Amino acid sequence: MKCFLGRLSVAFLTACAFVIVAGSGASTAADTGFGDVAVASDVPFANGRLWQVQKPGGPPSFVFGTIHVPDPRVEPVLGEVEEVLDSVNRLVLEIDPVDMRLSATRQNLPGDDTLRKFADADTLEQIIEYAEYMHLPAHTVLRMRPMSLTALLSLPYPVAKRVYEGKRGVDDQLARKALARRIPVHGLETVDEQMAVLNALEQGRETKMLHTIAYQRRDLLASYDHVVEAYVTGEVLAYFHKSMELYDREDPAYAQMYIDKMILGRNKVMVERAEKHLKAGKALIAVGALHIPGRGGILDLLADRGYQVTKLK
Repeated sequence: MKCFLGRLSVAFLTACAFVIVAGSGASTAADTGFGDVAVASDVPFANGRLWQVQKPGGPPSFVFGTIHVPDPRVEPVLGEVEEVLDSVNRLVLEIDPVDMRLSATRQNLPGDDTLRKFADADTLEQIIEYAEYMHLPAHTVLRMRPMSLTALLSLPYPVAKRVYEGKRGVDDQLARKALARRIPVHGLETVDEQMAVLNALEQGRETKMLHTIAYQRRDLLASYDHVVEAYVTGEVLAYFHKSMELYDREDPAYAQMYIDKMILGRNKVMVERAEKHLKAGKALIAVGALHIPGRGGILDLLADRGYQVTKLK
């Protein structure tokens, strides 16, 4: 089981955070520049996963929106970026794969804490029953952080099983393909930085997270399927909204914090750090697709810095 926990990367947790902590709400999404799916034409970079970015007269690079879960439906998407991968001299991910391995030590509660600190007996009974169906023993479940546990249990069993088996999302597969081609792989953030954001989002919400996974699993699973479908079709604005809508009505203020911290705040950091790779040219920047659309999205920030942004796929 320790080996299994090592497969819960920080990137995987951020991918699943949409079913854990927040929803955008129509007004929240509009306020942050993500608009409404029905008027996607008014939202910058609303559709598309693969883009070329280039300053006038400068060398071209590429931005690719990924999804961090190992769902077989998303594997064909890798084909559309293979040709680009062959043309670049560096791959830049949210986190360097070597650094990502450190996240294996961050999945349990500190000290002797258990989930009994955050949930009543009935809620824990529901969670443990479902976790055992997913082949997670109770003693492991009770020690897991609410964020980690909820991320895992929000997945359909066939996808969770692929996590157990060591399967990875699009990012990790890209990294493996790059390294096989002897293309260097870089990271835009550290595990500690991403964990700090996740900790801030988890703090004070542990009981609510556990209650959600105990009593709203069907809603979570339905939301997950809608999210994957939107990603596969390349509708990244719809992907954003589908990722967030489950908690739309519950806590708009918290939803705003999620968008500010998990998406918009990190976008600014990642674009700042991506500049050195983009200036060199022939870089493939691969980050979660939630970071692509809308005002304040990565492409919007790059356009503000003078890059020409051209949709490829």
